[in-house]
Amino acid sequence: MADNDSLEAKYGRRKTTESQNNNQSNNTQQETKNDSGFVNKYGDLKNQYGSGENLSQQSQQNIRRNIAETLSEFNSKKFKNNDEYDNVDIPGMSKAEDATPKKETLLVKFLKAVVILLIILVVACTVIAFIMRDKVNLEGAEIIDQINNAEAMYYSFYKRYYYFSKTSYDSTLGIDMSIYKYFNYYEVKNNDETGNYEIKLYGATNAFTITYHTIKAFLNKR
Repeated sequence: MADNDSLEAKYGRRKTTESQNNNQSNNTQQETKNDSGFVNKYGDLKNQYGSGENLSQQSQQNIRRNIAETLSEFNSKKFKNNDEYDNVDIPGMSKAEDATPKKETLLVKFLKAVVILLIILVVACTVIAFIMRDKVNLEGAEIIDQINNAEAMYYSFYKRYYYFSKTSYDSTLGIDMSIYKYFNYYEVKNNDETGNYEIKLYGATNAFTITYHTIKAFLNKR
């Protein structure tokens, strides 16, 4: 009797083990069937939307929505064979993991360097012009005072003003611009609106020319 109980217990356990193996096999087959169902349904989506070339943004959004719905039907199950799905193409979209950054060409690097240098130059000129503006204004006011005095003396003799075009030196007024740092030329012309004369100076009149004349004056001292 004990032997029969032992045999029943033994064969009963074997039966249980075989039943468990059958259940596992059925589960595996079911998962494979589910995965195959996903592939078939994905194939239908791919056939529906074609290769995905030149799709509009709305079409791409619809594709993503349909794919998301398909994935949700399988409760976000992981694929059993990852290699099988790594090569699946999604219409209208490219794989981020396959995208490799493009190397910059020599022309792009050169243009970037030029832009950086221009930015540095503009900032430097602005700073230098801000620092030197008082000296530039003082020298300009000094030149204008000399021209006004010379024109007043000329008018006292000839009862008219003396006009001349752009020059660095005029013997009549006796003003030599070569002795100044920030201005190289000057001009006196008639102003029809006021009936008087108008003085125009040439030189450090903006941030770039102020920087230029500042550097030039610094180098002349050395």
